Amino acid sequence: MPTNKETSKRRQSTTIERVTIIELTAEEYSRRGIQQKLGISKSTVQRVIQECSQLQPASRSGRPPTLNPRDKRGLYRLSDANPYASLRDLAAESGLGVCSETVTRALRASGRYWYVRWARHKPYICEGNRLKRVKLARSQRRTTVEEWQSEYSQMKFMLNCLLVVSCMPRLFT
Repeated sequence: MPTNKETSKRRQSTTIERVTIIELTAEEYSRRGIQQKLGISKSTVQRVIQECSQLQPASRSGRPPTLNPRDKRGLYRLSDANPYASLRDLAAESGLGVCSETVTRALRASGRYWYVRWARHKPYICEGNRLKRVKLARSQRRTTVEEWQSEYSQMKFMLNCLLVVSCMPRLFT
């Protein structure tokens, strides 16, 4: 406790002194430096710092996190390597024994999971286009591989010719 210099009796430390001690501690002054600067005993400085540290909230107990930082990094690598994999596949491939919801939370927290990771679905086809596709498939059902390859090479040749013709006006201007 600080002493009153006039009466040499002990007195309570004031709120201003306590706040000053805490501020100097935050500025990384040593206890001896605070003692010399304020003219207060070292034990008073130590007591005020200790009382202040007891006022701060203690770490909360509770359920420990399922994934540690290393596991999360592994999930990020898996997700980056295969961006179209489903969440179940990522959970199974990781080998961590976690459910897909845990994987979802980890990826969302990292900012990697901003879209829904479900398997792609075929687009809706109206009845008229479906019938045209079926008709085309039935007409090509008996086509051999050699016929497809020759047809493909003819189409490729025609596309190249179209590209050359479309580029020709630019060549001469």
